[in-house]
Amino acid sequence: MPINPDVQLQPHQSRAAEKALQGTLLLGHYAGAGKTLTSLAAHDALRAAGKSQRALVVTPAALRKNFTSQGIEKFTNDAYTAYGNQDEVRKGSHADINDSIPDTPYHVVSYELFRTDPNKWIGRI
Repeated sequence: MPINPDVQLQPHQSRAAEKALQGTLLLGHYAGAGKTLTSLAAHDALRAAGKSQRALVVTPAALRKNFTSQGIEKFTNDAYTAYGNQDEVRKGSHADINDSIPDTPYHVVSYELFRTDPNKWIGRI
């Protein structure tokens, strides 16, 4: 599902999504400039062009919920999978990387978990 039609991108966000189609992209936005929406728009453009199916989102643990609820849920109708540590997996609030990988467009993991085995995360997602 693409970005919701009622969402209006700022010019810098549209340019970033277009540049993502050209290859590797590193963005630096100030606080409040719309990094989350920009990344969703970039992934949306890549999916529309057939260049991506899934995104691996690596963020501080405290911001996983922010990215999912204030990003994916707010601006798209897409599904996502949020991965957690053993405690979070045991509580049922997060998935485990060792489980089968769901067919969702977004996979959200903390920096801490990603650093445990970056190659595994990249390879699995």
